[in-house]
Amino acid sequence: MTTRWWRSSMAVDVIQRASLAPSRRRFLSWMGLGGAMATLPMLSACEPGSPLRVVLHDWPGYAFMRLALRQGLVSGDEVTLVETEGMADSVEAMASGQVDAAALTLDNLIALRAQGVDAVVVLLFDVSSGGDALLGGPHLTSLADLRGARVGVENTALSAVMLDRALAAGGLQRAEIEVAHFTGSAEAAWASANLDAVLTYQPAVEALRQRGLRVLFDSRQTPFLIVDVLAVRREALGSNAATLRRLIRGHFAVQRQWREDPLNSNFALASLLGVDAQQVHGVFRGLNIPDERFNRQYLTAPARELNEATQTLCGILRDERGCDTSALSLPGLFLPDYLPEPG
Repeated sequence: MTTRWWRSSMAVDVIQRASLAPSRRRFLSWMGLGGAMATLPMLSACEPGSPLRVVLHDWPGYAFMRLALRQGLVSGDEVTLVETEGMADSVEAMASGQVDAAALTLDNLIALRAQGVDAVVVLLFDVSSGGDALLGGPHLTSLADLRGARVGVENTALSAVMLDRALAAGGLQRAEIEVAHFTGSAEAAWASANLDAVLTYQPAVEALRQRGLRVLFDSRQTPFLIVDVLAVRREALGSNAATLRRLIRGHFAVQRQWREDPLNSNFALASLLGVDAQQVHGVFRGLNIPDERFNRQYLTAPARELNEATQTLCGILRDERGCDTSALSLPGLFLPDYLPEPG
């Protein structure tokens, strides 16, 4: 097993690394992309022979796919990995046409589709059940204590959904708190932005808990609403079908390896997640990670759970962010076609 991980670390050189434009731009799906986006390089997803460009960040649910790429389970000639610092940058990369596929939350995909990005779901990474959380400082003991508080959030659809649910659970209105948008890491925002509370996700949740913050609300209270998916531009599906199948097969291969041999797997995952191997188990706490069988169950029509979640998220984004979801087409949004064959 040790040798296999060493080979995987060598294989990372095969994957072509790509970065976003040097200046960090923020995607506001409900306000338009802004003039700066016009200067970003655009991508022809269907260009013959070009690799599939996939954007991932350090959310634990994406770590199996990141490790599959690092192990070289998919050739760098087939996939270009774009790594970002967080969800906002990944959404931006998809919105601006820099990538063909993105790992993101379903709510962010809905916001993208409302802006005209025709992308579909081909993989369910995880269902958050505690992995996303609103944490407060030691002086806050309940959601009611948030009245008048300064709350740090990323400017994403995910944050809008989680904040909406948290405030509703606490009987609060948006006007009763001060929202402070931050970029970069939640830990840095907490240290420098004079916050009373911060809305974030793993592994930052675990790191902030270690600093003495307490969880006031988390995604266990929003069952099957915060889900992470691999979204692919529809125009990129046909020319990259075989690559997508190999990429998803690699994701499940690493996932199985982790389930069967967590001790050794945690050492490789730790380097991706920026934690010690002993902390990996805690980082994955709060995530339900579906295997191939459950992916097929969730994605195959009528895909009841995912369609119900989509309808709920559409309502929240429409009310909270003015996101026009009225023309959002649900049929064909979830595709099991690229999952490994059963059996």
